[in-house]
Amino acid sequence: MNNKKWSFVLLVILLVATILVGCNSNDQVANNTQEEATNEETTETNQVAAYENDTYLVDAAYLLENLNNENVLILDARGDKAYAEGHIPGAIVVSWPSFANVEGAPGDAGWGVVLNPESLSEKLSAIGVDETKEIIVYSDTLNGWGEDGRIVWMLRMVGLDNSKILDGGYNYWTAKSYETTKEVSEPVASNFVVESLNNDLTIATEELNSRMSDFVILDTREQNEFNGDANFGEKRGGHLPNARLLTFNTLLNEDGTFKSAEELTSIFDEAGLKKEDEIVTYCTAGIRSAHTQIALNMMGYNNVRNYDASFYEYAANEALPLEDKIITKGDFTYYSADQLKNSIEADSAMLLVDIQVQEEFDAHHITGALATYAYPVKTDDDKAKLDTVLESIESSNSKVVIVCPRGGGGAERTYNYLLEKGVNKDRLFILEDGQEGWPFDELLEQ
Repeated sequence: MNNKKWSFVLLVILLVATILVGCNSNDQVANNTQEEATNEETTETNQVAAYENDTYLVDAAYLLENLNNENVLILDARGDKAYAEGHIPGAIVVSWPSFANVEGAPGDAGWGVVLNPESLSEKLSAIGVDETKEIIVYSDTLNGWGEDGRIVWMLRMVGLDNSKILDGGYNYWTAKSYETTKEVSEPVASNFVVESLNNDLTIATEELNSRMSDFVILDTREQNEFNGDANFGEKRGGHLPNARLLTFNTLLNEDGTFKSAEELTSIFDEAGLKKEDEIVTYCTAGIRSAHTQIALNMMGYNNVRNYDASFYEYAANEALPLEDKIITKGDFTYYSADQLKNSIEADSAMLLVDIQVQEEFDAHHITGALATYAYPVKTDDDKAKLDTVLESIESSNSKVVIVCPRGGGGAERTYNYLLEKGVNKDRLFILEDGQEGWPFDELLEQ
């Protein structure tokens, strides 16, 4: 065989080898991509399964697999405008006010609470709700108020325990480049009838006010709202007595999915919550608080009630006590003398921990204060004196107001010591200017 023929044969062999290598490489890339997608879906599924109660969530991969499942009803809780700009295929648009009493104005008695069974039957039947269907609700998790949680909370109230939140919502769905559409889905009406409402999932203003000290109350709004800003037309600013701040979206990751079970456990532990606590969540209109109620249920806190009338109704009733702006100085929070006087006269549940030395305590102390004689709280012996009131603090959910001679270093050291002992920071306050700055002699014992 001459050289030209050998060259031609070698060229053919090289071309075939190149094609085979290329095909194998493409196959490998495809296999790797598929494996990565499968691993990601497995991670999502494992995340949902890790919660103590995993019946409240489905992941995006699950919904993707069930888009055409006739036994799945998808509800878009973002409202008409967002829905029109794009939504998950097959979704029906809903909004939380459709299922609530919104006659009148925010703050009117009963505004924002769940509708009665007859009205709910009509509303839910119109969108095709059926007790045989799995209902998956999604919202804008990055910019919304937890509307998906409000809808699912309401559905659970009427006995639809197969209602769930799409973890991460529409944001996460689009971030995954899953299919969206602008085609409107028309609901197929059903004959669903609401027999009754499960009122164990909610609470009315009258009961909440009469049993305030029985509950751990979680304010799920932002810090500035808790501190007294009335951002949404509330009649008064502030927060419910003894409420602890737990802003609802701190329970979410940056991509809008719920934080892991381990992270939620840490957050709830830091808030001082116990599984046996009777917990009430509230916000402005019972939306963010419904979302938080579900997060708590997911982690095994089963005695949680969402106050759906929430701050709108509570703040509008001037007869109900509120705590107003929080005074902060550095790392410490304070009660002014006026705030403490108002709380005492309103019979708000609180513990006054007085650290004055015995001679000063005997000379003058605020009515009801617990004596410790721990001042100046510098030695182990001083701190041991504080231990005498720890049992009272731990057995209560009340706020703790530290009273020292002048509201200075001794009070700060007491504050830090109680933090070390596990007392939640949201419960701790220092009386501004201390006992020497207390102007209300009528509330003194001598």
